[in-house]
Amino acid sequence: MVELKKYVSIPVEVEAIEFCRERMADNSLAFLSECKNFTGMTIRWKPDGSINLVISLKSKSYNVLEGDYIVRSKDNNLSIVKPNVFKKNYVLKEEV
Repeated sequence: MVELKKYVSIPVEVEAIEFCRERMADNSLAFLSECKNFTGMTIRWKPDGSINLVISLKSKSYNVLEGDYIVRSKDNNLSIVKPNVFKKNYVLKEEV
C-alpha cells in the first residue's frame, strides 16, 4: 500500500497588477504605461476596441480580461491569474 503524505505550499511573494475598469477610467495611457513597465512586454489594445489587453508570454499571446491579475514571481516569470484564483492564493503583504 502506498503511503500518502501531506504537503503544504511554501509561501511565495509575488508582484501583481490588476487590470480593472477603475484604473482605466482615471488615465488609460498611464495604466498602459504602468503595465508595459511592469511586464517588460509589448501590450496593445485588441483590434475590436475592447478593453482587453493582449500580452505575449513565452512566445504565446494571451488576452488579459478585466479583473485578471498579471503576476511576476521572484524569478521574473510572468503569468495571468484569474481573480477568483488570485484571491484564494494571495493577500497583500501588509495584511499578513
